[in-house]
Parts: sequence; C-alpha cells; structure tokens
Amino acid sequence: MKKSLLIGCFFLLSLASAFSQSVLSGNVYDSLTSESLSGVNIYLPEINIGTSTDENGKFKIEMPPTRSRIRVSHIGFSTFTMVYKGNNDLHIALLPAQNLDEIVIQAFRATELTPVTEKTLQKDQLKPLLVGQDVQFVLEKATPSILSYSESGGGFSNYGQFRLRGIDQSRVNITLNGAPLNDMIDQGVFFSNFTDFTNSIQSVQVQRGVGTSSNGTASYAGSINFESVKLNDEKPSGEIELVGGSFNTYKVRLSAKTGLLPSKTAFFTQFSTFTTDGYRYHTGTDSYSFYGSGGYFGDNDVVKFTAFIGNSQNGLAYSPVAISEIDNDPRTNYLNENDTDNFGQRFVQLQHTHRFSDNANLSSSFYYGGSGGDYFYSYYDENGALNQINYPLQNNHFGITSSFNSNLWVEKLNFTTGIHAYTFRRLNEESLMPDDANPYYVEHSNKDEISLFAKADYLLGKFRIYGDLQFRTLNLTIDPDDTVLPDESNIIKNWTFLNPRLGLTYELDQHKTIVHQLWQYGQRANQSGYFWRVFFDPIQPCERNR
Repeated sequence: MKKSLLIGCFFLLSLASAFSQSVLSGNVYDSLTSESLSGVNIYLPEINIGTSTDENGKFKIEMPPTRSRIRVSHIGFSTFTMVYKGNNDLHIALLPAQNLDEIVIQAFRATELTPVTEKTLQKDQLKPLLVGQDVQFVLEKATPSILSYSESGGGFSNYGQFRLRGIDQSRVNITLNGAPLNDMIDQGVFFSNFTDFTNSIQSVQVQRGVGTSSNGTASYAGSINFESVKLNDEKPSGEIELVGGSFNTYKVRLSAKTGLLPSKTAFFTQFSTFTTDGYRYHTGTDSYSFYGSGGYFGDNDVVKFTAFIGNSQNGLAYSPVAISEIDNDPRTNYLNENDTDNFGQRFVQLQHTHRFSDNANLSSSFYYGGSGGDYFYSYYDENGALNQINYPLQNNHFGITSSFNSNLWVEKLNFTTGIHAYTFRRLNEESLMPDDANPYYVEHSNKDEISLFAKADYLLGKFRIYGDLQFRTLNLTIDPDDTVLPDESNIIKNWTFLNPRLGLTYELDQHKTIVHQLWQYGQRANQSGYFWRVFFDPIQPCERNR
C-alpha cells in the first residue's frame, strides 16, 4: 500500500513538473538604433502579471503552460503583441511610434505597470457586446466594479446611471480625448443624449480609484477615458447595422470611413437612430445622433476634428414604486404619460499634436460642449385638473487643454505636464405650461476654472515610482431669480485645490502582480428580452495606389 502511494505521489509530482511554468527571458531594443530599451512594459493580459526591462533592456518572466499573449509597450514606441508559443529567449525590436494619436493617448492614460487599478478595452473587445445600448450598460458587462441602473427597465437607453465602486457617476471623471464630458456644475453625464456613442470610440480605459485624470471633475470613484475612433490606420470601409429587440426596439446605424487618403487626410462619419417602448409603462425613447471626425496626418503634425450631436425624447420613470405594486406588475410607473423630456447634447473638439522628436511632443485642443432641452412634470391640482411645469435647461462649455509629453531627459523617466482652462455657462428656468415663453423663474450659473498638472513615472532598479500633482483654482457664481427670491443675494464661491498622488510598485522575483481584479458583474433580473443584429458591408476594403 505504501509503495503504491509513493508511486502515485511520484507520478503526480512528475505531472505537475511537466505542466509547471517556464521562465521566458529576452531583451528589447530600438529597431532603428539597435540600442537597448530600459523600462519597457512586458505584460501578460490573460493572467495579469508583468515586468519591465532592466537598464540593459533585458527581462525575465514566468510563463503559464498554456499559450498566452505578450504585450510589449513603451512610451514613444508602437505597442507590440505576440502569442507565446514556448520559445524561451526573445529578441524584440520596437518601432518608434509613427502614429501621434497613439503617443497622445498613452500620455493621458495609465499603463499596465502604473500603480493604478485599471481596465483598458479596445474596439474589437467592445464590438460583441454592442446592440446600440448606452455606454454604462456596455461597461457593466465589460469591466469590474461597475453597476448600472435603468429607469426604463430595459437596460438600453433612456435615463440610466452607473456606480463605480459603489459611488455615483457624478464622482467619476469622464473624458473624450482628454476633454471633459461631465456637466461642470452638477458633474453628471447623460449618455442617452448622444445615442450609440460606444460605436464611435476606439478604446476606453476605466480607472478605479483616484487614478491619473488630469482634466475635468475630480475622480473620487475613478475615471473613464474614451479615445475617439482612429482614422488613419484602416482601409476604406462602410457598415450598415440593423437591430431589433423586445418592447418594439428598432435601431439603424450607418457608418463610412475613408482610410488614409493620398492627401494624408482621413474621415469617418456615423448616423444612428432608434426607437423603443421601454420595459416600464410609457418609458419609450426616440433618439438620433450624428458623429463625424476628420484629420490631417503629417510626419510631425496631426490636426484632428471630432464632433457629435444627439437628441432624445424620453418618457420618464424616476418615481419609486412600492414593492407590492412591483410584485403585481413589474412594469408599473406612477408618473403621468405626459411626463417627458426632449434633450440634446453637442460636442466639438479641434486637436493639434506636434512631434519634436520620438521622445517629445506637444498636444493641444480646443473644445466646446453644450446641452439643453425641456423636462416636463405633470400634477393634478385641488380641482383635479392636470397641470404641467417645464424645467428647461441650457448650458455651454468652452475649454482649452495643452500637454507636453516626454521621456527626453532621462531614459527611465516618462513625464507629462499641462494646463486646462474652461468657462461654463448655465441657464435654469421654470415655466407653467402652456405659457412656456414666459418663465416664472430664471437662474444663471457660471463657473470658471484653471488647472495645472504634472505627472511622471521613474524606473529605479526594481522600483517604479509614480507621481501626479494637480493645482486647481475655480470660481462659481449662482444668480437666482430676483422676482421669486428677492432677498437672496448671489452665491459666490472661490476654491483652490492642490491634489498630490504618489504610487510605488516593486518587482519581486522578476515578476509581480499588476492588478488583482475581482470580476463583479451586476446582474439584472430576467425580463425576457432579446436582440437580433444584422450587418451589411457595402464598401469592400481595397488597396490604394500611392
């Protein structure tokens, strides 16, 4: 019996050894100069471990017995991805990044080795999840720590919110190409105002915690950074998408992309529209959006224009419903069918990036954001007559941001510094319908802010030190209606903030855990919903004569 047990243990140990991890070693160098590159990120995305090259460009990392992707990235160089097939000695030549878009987005975001909890999703990872739903419902399925809520109950559009690590979205810094999307006073973002936004982006990074955000609202819960769709790295293409689903949901999306033309310009355009009845009673939505982008891509300069406009008309369902009513009919909505909104949002951004060298560039952008519309509330007076109040809102947001990105002075130092300034103007009104032209309450709110920021990470032996410092000064003025509130003076607030962040990682035994992610998906009760999707590709990719 003991002999059999010993033989069995020997067999198990042999089997474990056969399937044990192997050590992969290699070196990384500049393909043009053949110089070794230190501080290069070596990352295994399937198992969330990574390391970085030493001062001689060498690295070692334990590999799993199964195939795994290896992602090699470094500021100023194009990211390289390969599949590990068992070879234990690699010589990797990185190409200096020719795509300035890639350089700029690296400067705004955290890398896998930055001491920040983050998840970055590319367009091809988001595509299987998309049926035209708003952003928060996609991110809930694709990233940990996000839980979304849908007032209409359909999880498609209408008014929806999300929480990141249990904190509401007004405490989440949300940007597109570094420009803030948050309302700068109430700090919310209403994705239903610009339908199908997710189909217009190239990638999204979700940072959980204070993160590395430089522009816009404070990231108490985290930050979400969107990168607009790339223009110059694909061939000409076109797409037609038809979607149908539960509760009379129908959507059409048309898009076209030129690819990079001989004139060094490229363009992309997209139009989406959909209608749905919503899951809860009278929570239907009719919406449309248009997205357009174009750019010039020179050897050392990129000029890029991005714009979108959207509008949605929603039936409202914000009032809570008693559990007894939900048990009887989960589609119950206490609000009147005349309680609707009609809101739109618009955004324009003009970016310019200049490359001084492979290791230094300056990126600046001017942006405008605005939104507005009507929001109706119905009630019955003491005589039983139906009355309605409109709460119209208009705001305009102008801003400029500029950042200098470099690892010029010290090979192991990546450094970014910049400035962000904006002015925000908001108009709140209240009027008794149908006399909408003569509001009984008018309030003006203004907010102006200037912020300076700097961040850097430095590789020191096995330590990677990360620092981020932001200085913000702002003024907020609220001017209430003098007729309704004659004794109320203007509210004037001035604040100044200094926000430092410091992070440190240490490489232990040539590998380290980058992020320990607990995958937590918010599950919505089954509502017997379904969706179908059909694609047509009328424009076939083709080679262009240069």
